[in-house]
Amino acid sequence: MANQIKAPYNFVPINHEVYIPSWGKQISMDVPFSDGEDGLIEVELQNNTPLFIRNGAGASACDKEEYSAHITLPNGEKRYFLPGSSLKGMLRSVMEILAFARLKEDSYNDDFFGFRRFGGNNDPLQTEYIKQMNEGVCCGWLRYDYKRDEYLLDDCGIFDSNTCRISIETLREVYPRYKNVEDMNALDKNDVLGYPDIDGRTLVCTGKMKSKKHEYLFDKVKNEDIHVDSDVIVKFKTVYKPSDYKDNLYKKLNKGERIAVFFKKDNHGKVSVIGLTRNFRYPYKYRISDCIVQPNVGEGPDLVDCIFGYVNKEDALKGRVHVGNAFANKPVECAQLITKKGVLGQPSASYYPLYLRQKIQGKYVTYNDDAEMAGRKRYRVHAPHSLTEMPEGNGNENVMTLMKLLPAGQTFKLQISVHNLRPIEVGALLSALTFHGTEGPCHNIGQGKSFGFGSLRIKKLELKNFKYDEHAYLKDFEWEMSKFYDSNHPGELWANSDKVKALLSIAAEHADAEELELMDLKEYGDYRKNDKYSTLKEATVNAKAFVDIRDVLKVRAEVKRQAEARAKAENEANAQIKADVIEQSLKALKQKEQCETAKDCDVCDAILAQAIDDYETLKKEYGISSYGERIETLRNLKSEYLQYKIMLLSKVVNTSVKASSFEEHIGKAFTIGTLFGKLDKWKKIKGESQLDAEDLEILHKHIVNELPKDKAYKKEKKEWLTFDLQKARGWKSLSAYVSADVLQTWYEEMTKGNA
Repeated sequence: MANQIKAPYNFVPINHEVYIPSWGKQISMDVPFSDGEDGLIEVELQNNTPLFIRNGAGASACDKEEYSAHITLPNGEKRYFLPGSSLKGMLRSVMEILAFARLKEDSYNDDFFGFRRFGGNNDPLQTEYIKQMNEGVCCGWLRYDYKRDEYLLDDCGIFDSNTCRISIETLREVYPRYKNVEDMNALDKNDVLGYPDIDGRTLVCTGKMKSKKHEYLFDKVKNEDIHVDSDVIVKFKTVYKPSDYKDNLYKKLNKGERIAVFFKKDNHGKVSVIGLTRNFRYPYKYRISDCIVQPNVGEGPDLVDCIFGYVNKEDALKGRVHVGNAFANKPVECAQLITKKGVLGQPSASYYPLYLRQKIQGKYVTYNDDAEMAGRKRYRVHAPHSLTEMPEGNGNENVMTLMKLLPAGQTFKLQISVHNLRPIEVGALLSALTFHGTEGPCHNIGQGKSFGFGSLRIKKLELKNFKYDEHAYLKDFEWEMSKFYDSNHPGELWANSDKVKALLSIAAEHADAEELELMDLKEYGDYRKNDKYSTLKEATVNAKAFVDIRDVLKVRAEVKRQAEARAKAENEANAQIKADVIEQSLKALKQKEQCETAKDCDVCDAILAQAIDDYETLKKEYGISSYGERIETLRNLKSEYLQYKIMLLSKVVNTSVKASSFEEHIGKAFTIGTLFGKLDKWKKIKGESQLDAEDLEILHKHIVNELPKDKAYKKEKKEWLTFDLQKARGWKSLSAYVSADVLQTWYEEMTKGNA
């Protein structure tokens, strides 16, 4: 294991595609599926290594701290069990990998991380950090303004390390009270001293550190009430993770009190980053969610949600699986318990060599790069002889955990009841229980998994009240997942996918204890440098396959058929959208009988011609033969309009024989009604909407010279002697054919000679 990075955990790559069951929206607790099944799965589990699960309600305070989950019988005997909620979580996490589920947002803390590098060759972040810390670091006071509901910063200007520090020795001389607080943390120091004035500047104290030589001096405020964006505050609070000290600091901030900070501004003068010391932790460019690549999440519940249920902001679904408590077969005497005491601790996702997917040999990617998370974290299963020791830390009892573990070899009986599960879902549950029937891999549960505690193996599994055997259900599930996987990765099988292999390899027993140890601080520092580039290694474990080569061919044929069906449906849907547009354009067609002129028929003919061309294009582009029938229908309709146009033109010819000129047509039309009836008819005969210049001149003479001579004029004289285009019926009707200024001239001519 020399020159090799190590960890008690590893990662299963995140599936980019998510399997969404087609029946997800049809699940009901009351209406069963036609193939839905109710049944009972009885399981015997055995722990290969010592096991401890924190006890819950019903136990004394002392018991909660020391003993694994149990109930106390009337005779005082402890009956140990594996809580159903813990077992359910264990199975769900395995199924999320096997069933290609979504990576839930609540399964990780979406943190920003920060980095600080003072030296060391081959560190990919050293140059960036030194650059940032050498350019424009300012100091000031951060506070929260409740009235304005925003964070504000009072700027004390650029922090000059040469002039803005005071040595501890000098401070003791000029400000003797400092001697009383030297051993306190920064918060207590500043609370006691109250940020005193030292030669016109404000003293800001930091915590107790080995070989500490200086405290800070802040200049007077130069610029007040600078707005700080909320995303900058989020980075600040997540980079500086909560601790007793940080919590008290944030409480002061939330009360409206000011805290001393260091910060930088961007090119626009806005506050971009904040820290608590001169060389503060500088936030990475990206947070965890930015590095999670799962683009094809689909819509609707995934298979795991369908089986175990879910609750989100939009809706909820009750689970159809109940996982009971698994009680130990026999009592365990207190003398048999294994007492362990140490620091459990949690690994941090900020350690990019392990938590980010490393693809380039010899060069680490960090959270400043376009990176991808390594995957879903799983604790590697220790062989019974490869358990590792819990660290004791610095001896602080407050951070140490005392556990009385159950010894290896205990047998637990578990019952899992299912309601209305389809065969594929039963197969998914069995696959999660048995690692798809593969010999070797084990579950792990409870606390201390980093050190090998809580390894579980299935000794026996029995199905009750089910229609088929375990093999059949596993094959159904594998068949479904193989179809799904082959559709996204043609020619590859689900059982051979890197996700399934990684899960089984991590869950297989690891015999080398050295490769499972947590690294010490020096190793953590060394293995983040490029010259120590290394990745975790796993011995490959292949899943047991229930789909043989003949099934593979069937899978591919089925996948191809489904893909073709989807493509056809999508093709037809896209074509239908365009066809709907064409049909919408045809709504502008007049009925033949509504066409009064040849021009009306020409307009309809143009609409039909365009529609036929568009359908021809659709037929060629999408290969949909049924459009040929629609094209033929439109061509026939186009012919009908042509025939109707010919009929209208023949009427015009016949009418023109009877009335060869406009002058003959209006004849002796002297009443207003007769005159304008003749004018409308003439327009229809000619097929034009307006009179031409020759017709207008004839009408001019008729109005000015002929009309006043007729006896009908005397009856309608009032209509003509008042020039009102709104009320005088004669002039109002003429305005549809002649402009107002021309009619004014006609009126003057008429009245001049017929006043």
